Amino acid sequence: MASAEVASAEVAPQEVGNIQQLYKQPHAYYSISMEIPPVKKQIFPLLLLSLVLSCDEDTIDCSTVLCAGPPNLVFELLLNGENVLDANLFSEEDIAIGGTFPDSFELNVNETNFKNSRTRLLFIDRIAWEVSTYDFNLNIGSEYSHNLRVEIQLSTGSCCGGIPRISSYQVDGISQENPNQVQTLNLE
Repeated sequence: MASAEVASAEVAPQEVGNIQQLYKQPHAYYSISMEIPPVKKQIFPLLLLSLVLSCDEDTIDCSTVLCAGPPNLVFELLLNGENVLDANLFSEEDIAIGGTFPDSFELNVNETNFKNSRTRLLFIDRIAWEVSTYDFNLNIGSEYSHNLRVEIQLSTGSCCGGIPRISSYQVDGISQENPNQVQTLNLE
C-alpha cells in the first residue's frame, strides 16, 4: 500500500498577519484586470470577420449529391376500377405510342409496390428527353386512345442542373398536379 507524504511548512507570525489582511480586503484578490494588448485587439475582429466570410453555407460538395435521372411517365390503367394489366385484359404488346417520334419512346410493364400492394404499372420512357413539348397518343388495344402532352425543361442548380424535368403534363387536355407520381388513367 502506498503512503502519501504531506508536506507542511511553518508560517511566520508576520506572514499570518499579512494573509489575514488580504482576506479582510476583498478587492485585493478579486480585482483581476485582463488587459488585451492593442495588437490582439486588432487581430481578433479580423479573425472573426474572416471566419464569417469563409463559412459559405451555400457551397455544396456535388460529389455527395445524388441527382435523379430523366423523367419517366408511370400509369395505373383502370377499367371499371380494375387494373387491366393485373387482370390480364391487356398486355404490354397491346399498348403502343402514336404521334411524333413514336419509336423514341420505350414502353414497359413492371410489377411494383403501389397503394400498399403489388401491382403492374405502365412505364413510358424516352431515351433522350430534350427541351420541348411532346404530343403523342397512348393507344391501349384498339378500343382506347389517350392524348398525352408533356413539356420538358432542364433543371437548374449547381450540382443537378441540366437534367430534363417535366414542367407540365396533360392527359386528354387535363393538367396533372403531380407529374412525377403515378397517374391513374381510367379507360372509358
